[in-house]
Amino acid sequence: MDVSRAPILGTAEAPVLLVEFADFRCHYCKKAAPVVQQILEAYPQDVRLAFVHLPVVSPASGRAAVAAEAARRQQRFWAMHDALFALQGQPLREADLREAAAAMGLEVEQFSEDLRDPALLSHVRTDREQALRLGVEATPSFAVNGRLLVGAVPYETLAALIEAELAELRGGDG
Repeated sequence: MDVSRAPILGTAEAPVLLVEFADFRCHYCKKAAPVVQQILEAYPQDVRLAFVHLPVVSPASGRAAVAAEAARRQQRFWAMHDALFALQGQPLREADLREAAAAMGLEVEQFSEDLRDPALLSHVRTDREQALRLGVEATPSFAVNGRLLVGAVPYETLAALIEAELAELRGGDG
C-alpha cells in the first residue's frame, strides 16, 4: 500500500502503520475520528497514521477532500480535517471553506486558488482508485500494517489488532 503521498501523523519509526480510508462527508468517519485520536494518544511511539481519501458519500465528498489537500499545502491538513468533520451536514460552499480556512490562519486567497488546482483533484482520485484496487469500498476502513478492518470499529477492536501486530513484530513475546 503506497502512502508516500498521504498526510501522516506520528513518528516515522513507529512499527505500526494505521491507514485510514475516509470521507469527510461520512457520518461514520466522523464518529471514528475520536477513536483514531485515542489510538494515537495511547500508542505515540508505536503507531503512525496515514490518511487516504475515499470520497464515496456525495459529490461534496470530493470537494471536501480537495479542501483538505489545499489546506495541506499550507501545513494545515489536520486542522482542516477537523473543520470538515465539524461542517458535516452543512452545505460545502466555497464561502464555508474560506471561512474555515481563515479561522485556522490560512492564506485564504491562496487556499481558494488551490481549491481549483486540478492536481489536487487528481491526488484525491488517485487515493480513491488505490483504495478501490485494494478492495476498500466503504468508509471508514482501516488497515493495520496491511490487515483490513471495515467500519467504524470501537477503540478496543482497533487496539487489539495493534497489540497483536506489536506482539508479532516483537517475536510473540508481547
